[in-house]
Amino acid sequence: MLKYFGILFVISLTGADSRQWGFRFDPPATNDFPIVGVLAQEISLDSADVFGDDFLLKSIRNHWQSYIAASYVKFIESQAARVVPIWIDKPRKYYEKMMKRVNGVLFPGGNADFINNWGYAQAGRYIYEIANEMNERGEYFPLWGTCLGFELLAYLGANQTDFRRVCNAESIALKLNFTQNFSESRMFRQAPQHIVDILDSKPVAANFHHFCLTPENFTSSGMDATWTIIATNVDKVGLEFISAMEHKMYPYYGVQFHPEKNLFEWHKSSTIVHNLDATRSSQYFAEFFVQETRKNKNSFKTEGEANRFLIYNWPAQFTGKNGSALTQMYFFSLIDTHLKKLD
Repeated sequence: MLKYFGILFVISLTGADSRQWGFRFDPPATNDFPIVGVLAQEISLDSADVFGDDFLLKSIRNHWQSYIAASYVKFIESQAARVVPIWIDKPRKYYEKMMKRVNGVLFPGGNADFINNWGYAQAGRYIYEIANEMNERGEYFPLWGTCLGFELLAYLGANQTDFRRVCNAESIALKLNFTQNFSESRMFRQAPQHIVDILDSKPVAANFHHFCLTPENFTSSGMDATWTIIATNVDKVGLEFISAMEHKMYPYYGVQFHPEKNLFEWHKSSTIVHNLDATRSSQYFAEFFVQETRKNKNSFKTEGEANRFLIYNWPAQFTGKNGSALTQMYFFSLIDTHLKKLD
């Protein structure tokens, strides 16, 4: 109780923004060697639209169990952070050990079914629970969710109840409709004005989703007690959905759109915008999240231990040439996940 009171007292001395938004603590960003965990997800037989038919067959022949789109890795690396893949289908102890070593976790977009407790969802639940415990103890541990990752954060934030609705926002570029007090959010309170102007007026946010969380369902689920809506959008048939949100007490952030796609995905039939405005705004989100991870002091026991787990141990496959919606991907087998063990 005394520790909790002390944290709130520190907040009261650091400015009105922290008090109004309820943030528990906000340490300085002094870690110059951040390592971010990116959650893998399973390869399913209905993923031909993501991988391309040829690569899906190759993945089966090579016994690949899971994958990470390389655009998420590059998104993190673009801001001088390194990446470690986080496996699915592991016991809770594995995630506890990994989260003592990395400085934050990114939940990527994709097509995993978290309602039926696929490996992506189960791992995400463990990570969310452990992150809550860490932040409750005063250990600053950030989470970021993109698209499906945003939806997973919403699912977990609503006590594992699915309040999503079907919506029509597949392959559409949109501007953001900011909420009235968005500038007080942690995500945007230090954003340069030209970034805000781009997002507010230019259709640069890449949307590729057929489920969404509406403001009405956000409230009815009780999420408004612990999360804050920062921006919304309207889909192709006029349904309003949430585009960006953040946790009120912990450094958790979610965006329904894909900032990494503007920088690193090149599917010709999509509506991804690659102009200067789009890339600048996407770089802002990468910079923001990596800066959050710099506030965490975790580290691997040695550089040699870190080297065993860094993404550099796996080659990025050029899947775009085979019709995949993703230009490059990392694939992982069960052998990888068994051989790479944490002490």
